[in-house]
Amino acid sequence: MGDYIIENQLIDVSKSSNNKWEDKYNGYINLKYESIWAVDELNDLLMLLNDDDIVSNIYISKAIELSDETTKKLLKQSKANIILETEESISQYLPADIVVTVVAPNTEECMIVKTYNYMDDKFVGETVYVNVEPKYLF
Repeated sequence: MGDYIIENQLIDVSKSSNNKWEDKYNGYINLKYESIWAVDELNDLLMLLNDDDIVSNIYISKAIELSDETTKKLLKQSKANIILETEESISQYLPADIVVTVVAPNTEECMIVKTYNYMDDKFVGETVYVNVEPKYLF
């Protein structure tokens, strides 16, 4: 079917057409990173990180007890690298119960760091480091 469509020129498969598709795809990937950058809620972030295109690490202090069932489920389903840390070792990076790092796909440099502390029965988040603006990833 694909050959018939191409042979009969029902769609444009020229090089300029491929560039348009690549530009749209890169725009979509950038939108994902912009969303990660903007989100504050931990569960919203965990949903965004459940993506094959996103490389991330989640450092969780062993001192914190996760009681929220949704957070537990999202962590179990996560595609991120989950690293359980002692309170002392996570505090070497940042004083937080959970630290999330997002790595740029092309350079493998740390792009975004978000921290979460458990206060008043919920996680309160903060973006503490941004290495590159998402629109400049590609």
